[in-house]
Amino acid sequence: MTQDEIDRATSAFRAELRMPFQQDTRLSDALAVQAGPALEALAFAIRAGVSAGDALELREGLSLCALLGRHGALRGLTPSGALVLVEALVAALRSMGLEVAPELHASSRSVVLEGYCATIAVGLRDEVARRAAASLGVHRIAPGCSLLAIGSGHVAETLRDALDRIGRRLLDAGACACVVVVSGDALENEEVVLEILGFDATARMIGVRAIFVGLELDRHPEIRFGGEVQRASSLEEGMASALAHADLELKAVSPAWTRIRRFFG
Repeated sequence: MTQDEIDRATSAFRAELRMPFQQDTRLSDALAVQAGPALEALAFAIRAGVSAGDALELREGLSLCALLGRHGALRGLTPSGALVLVEALVAALRSMGLEVAPELHASSRSVVLEGYCATIAVGLRDEVARRAAASLGVHRIAPGCSLLAIGSGHVAETLRDALDRIGRRLLDAGACACVVVVSGDALENEEVVLEILGFDATARMIGVRAIFVGLELDRHPEIRFGGEVQRASSLEEGMASALAHADLELKAVSPAWTRIRRFFG
């Protein structure tokens, strides 16, 4: 395609972007610029007689369509706007006198939406991970003893920074033991599990004994050094180990003292 043909195809794409919402309309110029390479690659594939299959000519065009969907998602395009992208691409190709086969139309729609949805999903995952990491905190359960609960929604990168922050807090607090309770989907991702195990090394460096509860490594047999960390089968056992390390112990409250506390509210 000559540059003039690309410019005319891009203009046709821009004209066909009949966005359903005002917030999508403001993205039309930027999307038209991004659509240029996809239109050029798809036009080349059509002229080469390829409209389906796994041919190299078609793969490039479809990959650029997926990038177009991704670009729209990053700019805040709505799902309805993503559907308009596909129809605008097809209309622009037809304005060039090219016949768009139904198979190519369907494939273009699939990859544009796939690129759009995958980007949205990654963005949501990252947002959940940021919130999970920001809410991660350590709680004092006894003199020198702390509790850290690691639940769902974490990814390795943000969890690593959060655990470094927790380590500094334990150091500042002069803690000597920390019970780490692992739950939710924290054990689903191997990289997250490795970051949790890495917290044991961080704790050792600052003189804190980490006792892990719920850290089951059966689903990750490839992790070799998990047996070196101290684990407890229950929260009660973990707390007892932490208290013992701090030379403390739990004692049952007498019934008389319980009645006195209830009496005075």
